[in-house]
Amino acid sequence: EQLIVLSASANKLAKLKEQAEEYASLIMEELDPENLGYIELWQLETLLLQRDTYMNYSRPLSTASGAQWSQNLGVGTSGAAAAAGGAANKGEDDDSGPQTWGEGMRERRRGWGRGVAKAASHVRVAAEENWRRAWVLALWFAAMAALFVWKFVQYRRTAAFQVMGYCLPTAKGAAETLKLNMALVLLPVCRNTLTWLRSSWARFFVPFDDNITFHKMIATAIVVGITLHAGNHLACDFPRVIASGPEEYRLVAGAFGASKPTYGRLISGVEGVTGIAMVVLMTVSFTLATHPFRKGEKEASASRLPAPLNRLAGFNAFWY
Repeated sequence: EQLIVLSASANKLAKLKEQAEEYASLIMEELDPENLGYIELWQLETLLLQRDTYMNYSRPLSTASGAQWSQNLGVGTSGAAAAAGGAANKGEDDDSGPQTWGEGMRERRRGWGRGVAKAASHVRVAAEENWRRAWVLALWFAAMAALFVWKFVQYRRTAAFQVMGYCLPTAKGAAETLKLNMALVLLPVCRNTLTWLRSSWARFFVPFDDNITFHKMIATAIVVGITLHAGNHLACDFPRVIASGPEEYRLVAGAFGASKPTYGRLISGVEGVTGIAMVVLMTVSFTLATHPFRKGEKEASASRLPAPLNRLAGFNAFWY
C-alpha cells in the first residue's frame, strides 16, 4: 500500500492514491492466495515489471539484485528465509499423500470461496471507482429519455401524425434532446467554473476530472439528435406531406398553407434554410474541434491534411 501511495504521489495520480488500500488488497489476493500475509521479492519484482503472468517467472534474482531490493524495500533476510521455509513446508504437505474425497471437496469449496471473494472484491472496487460516473450518466440519459418521450407522445396525439406517421414525433423528440445537449455541451469545458466546483463539496459526487470525456459524449449525442431530426424531416416528413391526398393534407394545411407545397418550397422556407444553415455550421465547428485540427499548423500532422483543410488547422480555427 505504501508503494502504491508513493508511486501515486510521484506521478500526481490523486484517484490512485485515494484507493491505494483497495488496490493493495487486490494485489495481495492475486499474489498471496494462501493468505500468508506476505509476498516474495520475485513476485514484487514481476509485478513492478508488469509481466503477464508472475507464476511463469522462474528466473531467480541475482545476488546483487536481491541485495538491492532488500536495501530499497527494507526487507531483511529473515523474511526470505521465512518464505522459503513456508514454501518447503507447503511442499512437504503436498507430498503427504493422496487426498480423500472429503478433503478434495473441502479444497474445492475453499477454491470456490476464494473465487467468490475475489469477484466480490473486484465488483466493490469497480463500484467505488465508477459510482460517480454512473449516477451522472444515468441522470443525463434519464433526462434525454424523458424529454424525448414527452415530445414524442405529444406529437403522437396530433392530427399531423395521421399524415407523417412516426417520422414526426421521432423528429420532434430528437429536437427536444438537442435543446438539452446544446445547453450542456460547453459546460464541461468551462475551466474557471470547473476549478471553482473542484474546490467545493460537489467534487465528492461529480467526477470533474472526466469533463472532456463527458463533453465528447454530449457532442456525440448532438450528432445523433441532428441525424434523427433532420433525417426524418428531409427523408420522411416532407415526402409524406407532398404525397398526401386532399383529405390528409387538410389536417396539416394550417402549418403548410392552403396549397400543397413542393419539396423545393419546403427546403427554401425559413425553417428549411435556418435548419440547413445550423447543420452546416455545426458540421464545420465539430470538424474543426477534432484532434488533428486542434494540433496547430506547425506540427507534422497538420501538413498531412489535404488542401485546403491544412490551412484551417489550429486552435483558433474552431472559434472562427
